[in-house]
Amino acid sequence: MQELFLKRFIETIEREDEVKMEDDFRNYEEWDSLASLSLVSMLDDEYGINIGHNELEKMKTVKDIYDFIMAKSK
Repeated sequence: MQELFLKRFIETIEREDEVKMEDDFRNYEEWDSLASLSLVSMLDDEYGINIGHNELEKMKTVKDIYDFIMAKSK
């Protein structure tokens, strides 16, 4: 599941470089308001999970997003 999430994350923010779970995604060149909206949309489409702006603001690493998905999927 983690590999599939990483693949979708990379596609969503249109990143060409490697992504690691411990990366601070906000430091990616590709991260901007459009990437943020695209991520919110992908989480809804792919996982049926709604994430609010405030929740996303609290997250720093790719793993934080993944852990959020896992917690909401239970």
